[in-house]
Amino acid sequence: MATARAVQISVTHLAFGIAVGSVLEAFMPAHSASASDAVTAFEAFVQVALNGVLLSQVGAQLGA
Repeated sequence: MATARAVQISVTHLAFGIAVGSVLEAFMPAHSASASDAVTAFEAFVQVALNGVLLSQVGAQLGA
């Protein structure tokens, strides 16, 4: 794979990941200052996992 193509795919994945992360953030419950560290960590893990799943689902199509 040419370097230019690899950079283009990487930038596309980055932009898609940011867009998907923003959409997921909109669906997550509002931050609560009284939430425990465990709940906050779990919510962050769920967001990262969902973002990864969505990127892996479309990664092959974006890279082709």
